[in-house]
Amino acid sequence: MKTTAGRGGYITNVSISEVEMHNTEKAIVFSGFSGEHPDDHWDRHAYPLVERILIQNVVGENIVQAGELLGLQEAPFRHICLINIALDVLPGSPCWNCSEVAGSSSFVLPKPCPELQDPELSSSRR
Repeated sequence: MKTTAGRGGYITNVSISEVEMHNTEKAIVFSGFSGEHPDDHWDRHAYPLVERILIQNVVGENIVQAGELLGLQEAPFRHICLINIALDVLPGSPCWNCSEVAGSSSFVLPKPCPELQDPELSSSRR
């Protein structure tokens, strides 16, 4: 999922499930820094709302990086929930890169970044 400042809008209440990956560079990517604007006439204060995203039942092999979740300082990605995810990440690779994101996880390997380990959000998402 990708968006950027100036786009506004929202990505909410999305469920992704039953995914199998092979030979993938990055398994899970959410980016708040995706792209330019075609001109200078865009609202610099229109921030996207990204929240209540559920990703579950995902397996992957030969993965370079498990995930990169990069929200915006002005609009952090919230209530991201990862459940039952098993990714075989290549040795020596960084597993997760997260910033400006909050959520929960259950039964996720490799263990996600601390921003995705809030146990209170886990029970409210299901």
